[in-house]
Amino acid sequence: MEFSHLKYFIRASELNSISKAASEFNVATSVISSHISSLERELGVQLFDRLGKTIQLNEIGHIVYRHALKITDMMNDVCCEICDNNDSLEYTLLVSTLTIPKVVPFLVRGFQKQYPQIKLRMLQYQKAKDIRDMNCDIMLYSSNEPISQNNSRTLYKEPICLLAAKTHHLAQQKEVLPEQLEEEYFIRSSDNSDFGQLTTAIFQRMDLSPRIAAITDYPSFALEMVACGMGIAFQPYLTWRFDLPSFKEKITPIPVKGFDAVRYINITWNAERYYSKAMDHFIEYAIEFMRVLDQNQGDGLVRGDVL
Repeated sequence: MEFSHLKYFIRASELNSISKAASEFNVATSVISSHISSLERELGVQLFDRLGKTIQLNEIGHIVYRHALKITDMMNDVCCEICDNNDSLEYTLLVSTLTIPKVVPFLVRGFQKQYPQIKLRMLQYQKAKDIRDMNCDIMLYSSNEPISQNNSRTLYKEPICLLAAKTHHLAQQKEVLPEQLEEEYFIRSSDNSDFGQLTTAIFQRMDLSPRIAAITDYPSFALEMVACGMGIAFQPYLTWRFDLPSFKEKITPIPVKGFDAVRYINITWNAERYYSKAMDHFIEYAIEFMRVLDQNQGDGLVRGDVL
């Protein structure tokens, strides 16, 4: 069994398409088909149900896929450990982020400037996921509580702001009571998103069944809807701070009396994988990056600085 058989099989499985996998690897479709056919002949089973131009793993295919991931992970760990043993950082680190999408590019740019030999691949998702399902090395995510685990660190405590258009009637008050929000319309994130789940928890804490004017998982769109007067919205402080120059004259934060909402930005790594020097460098860099960011309250990012 060749390692390339598994590599092509895994990606075709994830894309449900041989042609898309071929395009991604920049090879002919026949190359992917040949490798998958060779794998099926060697195992003596069919791995896919073929539905027109798409393919789907069958029951046996799911079994092979699960084990193929473990095999490829082990081979990647072997390569990383060999590189570490040779004092080389010439390998790839796969980082996924479920949170702070406007901040992460600055973190990545600063890291690559300091460690140009480490290649980064980034995955950005809106939906909440578990690192065990992501097949990545490191993941950034948010939570309602600080994290204390062997393979996770809390990096940043981020306030959640309630925002309204400056023309909104609540914007004229120094603070509002939670019960004053019962008749208001909200712009909110979907329950499938990382921040949307946190927003739902905030509504539950406030014993509030919100009226919904719009649902979006894109922060800039949400802020535009708030600026248009369509509704009010909970937004993370860094998102609001980052977009402040564009919305300073249109949107204002509203304090809610007796209620503070926060979230925690965390970093976690796959405890079942080899802990490489590149992972350690990225984690330590992220810790320092967010520490400086906390001290500067995001001002460096607003100015466009790389921290």
